[in-house]
Amino acid sequence: MRVVVVGAGAVGGYYGAKLSMAGHEVYFVARGEHLASIKRDGLVVESFNGDFTVRPAGSSEHFERMGGVDLVLVCVKRGDTADALGAIAGQVENETVVISLQNGLDADKEMAAVVEPSRIVGGIAFIGSAVSAPGRIRHTARGVVTIGEADGSQSERVLKIQKTFEDAGIPCAVSPDIVGAKWDKLMWNVGFNGVCALTRGTVHKVLDHAPTADLARSLMEELVGVADELGINVNRSLVDKYIVNTRKGGDVTPSTLQDVMHGKRTEIKYMNGKVCEEGRKTGYPTPYNDAVFALVSALDEMRK
Repeated sequence: MRVVVVGAGAVGGYYGAKLSMAGHEVYFVARGEHLASIKRDGLVVESFNGDFTVRPAGSSEHFERMGGVDLVLVCVKRGDTADALGAIAGQVENETVVISLQNGLDADKEMAAVVEPSRIVGGIAFIGSAVSAPGRIRHTARGVVTIGEADGSQSERVLKIQKTFEDAGIPCAVSPDIVGAKWDKLMWNVGFNGVCALTRGTVHKVLDHAPTADLARSLMEELVGVADELGINVNRSLVDKYIVNTRKGGDVTPSTLQDVMHGKRTEIKYMNGKVCEEGRKTGYPTPYNDAVFALVSALDEMRK
């Protein structure tokens, strides 16, 4: 496949590197020192599954229309989607598939303003990773993907992409309900991202402290309540599973904590903020999410 990864950071860099290692023609859209390092030395992945380095087919801040692009992976921060729309649309042709692996629920709707909706396949990434230095990705947990058509069908293109990921060592599931699956992923994010950012603790540290472990549970339970009001099919058993499996898995520094540590704007609006927004619409109370959203969004406004 010819693959363009828009946003070769912690998420896009890892998945793009795995596809590159498997022999696919991968192009990274990146910027700054990270881009310069990839161009000079390749992209280094320090993984709990084994380290490796790749030299992608190309790396640039912007690619002119290349033609023949099979897959565009959108991995920029959710708040940067609007700025990336040109780069995304510029590579999409009749057979190109676009998959967002971003946090939140509504990236596909935003991309549909410039990309024919029929070109978009839903996607979710479950991964613990961070940019440890320019040109270097530290991979500490998981690294799996879920994809799915909006209508729930197992289309030929979705099965082809699933096989491509699997053959590259990226476990990939096909969901018949990608909307519900996105809410399931959001559940983990609202439970851990904001709390880790406020405490400056990794997920293991949050779970090792009983009051913050209880808070993570309460945040996730509020999401389940809101989803029920909306008629969204969420897997409520995931509240317990996320807590148990997060304890067992590799330690993770969630993206919101990474953003706060580096003085960047967070994605809290698309995580806990989304639960608050939908809770207000339905009349379902979300006091725990309201508090976490208020505090982390204040950090966004106060950052220098």
